[in-house]
Amino acid sequence: MRTTNWLSLLGVMVMSLSALAQGTDEILLKHGLFVDRVIRSGRELARIDPIAGAMAAGALTPPAAGDTVRGPGGDRAWAAGVADEKGQFAAALGRGGYGYFEVESPRERVMVLEARSHAMVYVDGEPRMGDPYASGAVAIPVRLREGKTPLLFSMGGRANFRAVLRAPRAPVELDPRDVTCNELVEGEENTLAWIGIVIRNCTASSQGVRVDSRQRGQQDWTRVREFSLPALGSNKQALHVPIEGIGGLERYEVELRVTAQGLEGEDVCVVPLRVRRADQSRKRVYTALLDGSVQYYAEVPPMEGPGPHGMVLSLHGASVEATGQADSYARKPGLWIICPTNRRPFGFDWEAWGRDDALSVLKAARQRIEPDDTRIYLTGHSMGGHGAWQLASLFPDHFAAVAPSAGWISFESYAGARGANAPREESDPFRAMMRRAAGTSDTLAHASNLAPMGVFILHGDADDNVPVTEARRMAQELEGFHRDWRIHEEAGAGHWWDSGEWKDHAGAACVDFPPIFDFFAARRLAHPGEVRRIDFVTLNPAVSGACRWASIVAQEQRLRPSRITLDYDPARRHVRGTTANVGVLAIAGDLRGHGSLTITLDGQQVETGAAGDVYLHKQGGTWQVGPEPDSIPPGSFPLSMDSFVLIYATGGTPEETAQSLAHARFDAEQWWVRGNGAALVISDREFLAKLEKGDILDESCSIYGNAETNLAWGRLLSDSQVQVSRGSVRIGDRLIAGSAGVLAVQRGLGGGTIRIIAGTDLAGAKTLERLPIFVSGVGIPEIVVMRPDFYTRGEEALVVCGTLGNDWTVTHGDLLFRNESSPP
Repeated sequence: MRTTNWLSLLGVMVMSLSALAQGTDEILLKHGLFVDRVIRSGRELARIDPIAGAMAAGALTPPAAGDTVRGPGGDRAWAAGVADEKGQFAAALGRGGYGYFEVESPRERVMVLEARSHAMVYVDGEPRMGDPYASGAVAIPVRLREGKTPLLFSMGGRANFRAVLRAPRAPVELDPRDVTCNELVEGEENTLAWIGIVIRNCTASSQGVRVDSRQRGQQDWTRVREFSLPALGSNKQALHVPIEGIGGLERYEVELRVTAQGLEGEDVCVVPLRVRRADQSRKRVYTALLDGSVQYYAEVPPMEGPGPHGMVLSLHGASVEATGQADSYARKPGLWIICPTNRRPFGFDWEAWGRDDALSVLKAARQRIEPDDTRIYLTGHSMGGHGAWQLASLFPDHFAAVAPSAGWISFESYAGARGANAPREESDPFRAMMRRAAGTSDTLAHASNLAPMGVFILHGDADDNVPVTEARRMAQELEGFHRDWRIHEEAGAGHWWDSGEWKDHAGAACVDFPPIFDFFAARRLAHPGEVRRIDFVTLNPAVSGACRWASIVAQEQRLRPSRITLDYDPARRHVRGTTANVGVLAIAGDLRGHGSLTITLDGQQVETGAAGDVYLHKQGGTWQVGPEPDSIPPGSFPLSMDSFVLIYATGGTPEETAQSLAHARFDAEQWWVRGNGAALVISDREFLAKLEKGDILDESCSIYGNAETNLAWGRLLSDSQVQVSRGSVRIGDRLIAGSAGVLAVQRGLGGGTIRIIAGTDLAGAKTLERLPIFVSGVGIPEIVVMRPDFYTRGEEALVVCGTLGNDWTVTHGDLLFRNESSPP
């Protein structure tokens, strides 16, 4: 029965009316309604969330105290909550649920929402990004309607919740709280610096934006960049700014100014760049190929001595900055310490885009430092220890040795990511398919790849964060096949420690552990031509397919274990071995030089020509030399995101256009907050115009809306085997009628990777807004079709789920259809 708590509602009204009566430019949320424990989610696609389901269906009515919500564990009631004297709500309020507020405004206007410790917020029904890690650096421009605007927060529970709305400082704002930049090093050429800074459009229409810079204290401005931002949009822009000279400075201050074309008002901020001595740790930056964003890494230079020096890639734990990781090390003779960021302190657990960051930093550092390529080592602590296991097992030819400290093996071993549903993995084909899409997260499935490198496992035996059983489990795994590994359990040590025999040494002992560096010093990485034997496993060659001089290019059955066991006899120029689930195998041309090479695979001998890489195709059980194949599909929907051009639809109804823009903007905000990334949110009309002018050369993009609403669909997807229109989805020769949301990866007409994010109607489109695309370890197949009751029925609401073929077609893919799908 619905009961109304009039005191609670009066509190909400008093808060709103007070702000209106005072005419203030700041509104602090002090009274709200909260409901907890109505969400069940984990590292999987399915999420039980009745409120998200009601939002997708447009069926959520403003709650009152005492109203109940049927959650996974039963009915939960909305209850009033009041902020303390600091304007904070206790972290436990709404944990695993929501907080509801209403804000009253005398007119329609844009304000900036500054809130912390929430996953996201619906502002008048539109999804906007939250501050899930309570950083205090997330501010979102929002539009308040005249009268009451509802705010529905998905609560985080990590820290006390606080939310305030304030007037914008200018039409377009700079935010120096979330800056990514390099540091300047004495004695180096310091003429330019990269700065990544959040710029937000505090207006309700798209704006052309200009950014200028100067050294603080100087008079003249220099134009740095011009670009556009969508209505209410935020983006972390990469700025390349001139540096005038750093002589005698401890920090160089860059002043930035932003303006909107044709509008009055500007915003100015100062970005300080630290100046470091040549012997100090410092931040370096690179621009990410993925999205053009500025990413940093920290480095500790070696002690003076002849080069080339070796290099240690060190991965930080959750909540740790790369600079903090670097400062935990003392300088070493003959070794650089290089610390990537995982894109954020929490980031992606060194998987997906976190893994991409580590590999990009490794590449950037190698190009700049030119280290001894035989002395590249890998280590990491806690989450970084997991990252060390991951990178080493996926890319065993990159490192001479690996040393995880306090590392966990996988989401499943450490956090029970799939929980009580795990026994269903093999019996439920839909869940099994989703697990295949997350196969690269399975460290143990790739553990045999560790055989060629030295392995040192370090763990405190009193660790209350990552249990020592994680280290012992990996030791047990290694014991069955490895010949060069050791484990050290530090007696009485917890998760982070600097004690015991090594407490008087410089550096933090749990990462800067002297026996680890002795272990590294005794090991070298062989050059590819020196390697006689390769034994390599992969579940997804699109992520990890190459090892030394051989590569698994394509599988017979996608996303299932593939293995090659090969031996090379250089005197006889003969490669022989066996394969399992390999469709195309490549042998590097460097191995054979300018002569012919004999290859015997699975008992069949194949003669090759005299130059270049060799591609061996298995057809009908027979191996034969063939051409270099096209790239294979990525293996999952998140892994397909090789660019961040987000195209929203303008060809539908006003409601469809608004929803499409809101979803694209929300994804851009998620990518910024979770991935320190930059995304281009652009309308279909703007995209087509830029494509025509040649301003956009790569057609890889995400397309929001269906064939009838997104005007770019015909240009990019006219021959796609996945066609979404109002009222139906066609996948190959199968037709799915009715309301549905669709995620699909396709190859566009121009060869780019196209990500379809489309609904057959508004309910289907809204169902896609809250999917965990930016959460690591979640298996989201290349094609997924779901009904709008997904948030109440979970995976049972999935209609289609599966992979494409190696040729990117549905015809040769592995797709599951529920019985409700039928041929036309």
